[in-house]
Parts: sequence; C-alpha cells; structure tokens
Amino acid sequence: MRNSVILSILLLSLSLTSCKTTIPDRDSVVPTIYFQLTGSGLSTGDVEITETFDFDNQALYLERNKTYNVLLSGKDSGGVSHITWELPNNAIVEIPEPIPSPWTDGAGSIGTRLLQVEGDRSDPRSSILLGTKIIGRTLDSGGTENRDFVFTVKDYHDNTFNKTLRVIIGAGPTRIGPR
Repeated sequence: MRNSVILSILLLSLSLTSCKTTIPDRDSVVPTIYFQLTGSGLSTGDVEITETFDFDNQALYLERNKTYNVLLSGKDSGGVSHITWELPNNAIVEIPEPIPSPWTDGAGSIGTRLLQVEGDRSDPRSSILLGTKIIGRTLDSGGTENRDFVFTVKDYHDNTFNKTLRVIIGAGPTRIGPR
C-alpha cells in the first residue's frame, strides 16, 4: 500500500511537470527513454536504463515472484507522438494492477502484450510517462525465462528510438549483467 501511494504521488508530480512543447518545423533528434525499477525485489538499489544502455550486450535479471515498481518515460523536446512497450504476457510478466489511462493494454505478437500511448498533436508534450508494477514469473517453478522488452518512442517527425532489452527471470538477484 505504501509503495502504491508513493508511486501515485511520484506519477502525479511527474505528469504535472511534463512540459507542453511546440512541434518544430524540422527535427532530426531521436527521442530518449528512461526505464526505472524500484521495489522489494532490489537488493542493491534502483535499476535505471536509458538510451545509452548497452542493449546488445547487457540484460536485466529479475528475481522470480518479486514485485517491482516501474517508471517508463519517453522524451523528445519536439513532442512525443507514440510510445510502445512490448513485453511477455501475464503468465511471464504479470501486471497486477490496471494500466492507467491514456495508456492502452492490448495483444502484441504471439505470447506478448503491447502497452501503448498516443501523443496529442494539438497538445504536444515533451514526455509521456507510465507508472505500474510488474512481477516476473517462470513457467517452471525452478526455471529461468529469457524474454524481451521492446521499447519504441517516436516523435512527430518519425524519429524513432527502438531497442530490445533482454530480460532474464530466475532465482535472482535482480541486476544488470551480461546477456
């Protein structure tokens, strides 16, 4: 309960600071991403992933059956038009609470779900946020799952950030490590 209150306050304050912006005539700058995990599943501090993360060689290790608070933000000074987060279905990565509006939760490719939000061209914002919780699961109680989180952030000039984060769910501990 305490974590939910803290997360709600954090999201409210962040959403109020999401700046209204103007879509520029030209823009060649790729949007950025911020993905943060906090919660009881972490023993060494928060995990933060940005666009400078080594997606090709590093992975996020999650301890099975632990709950993590997630903050996902897509940013672009000229406005964010679209964000998606494709992740494994609820059997592998459970989202125990409803996804807040204006985000939608739908089917992705086989075995995945797609969380997404559309920006508003008539009221462009420099960042769009999602706050939720996840619980990593494994199909075999003592097993390991090697899955992917796919993040896409697009601006109004179709500049696109698109990266795949390898997620390994198992005995733990939660950490960033080699793929």
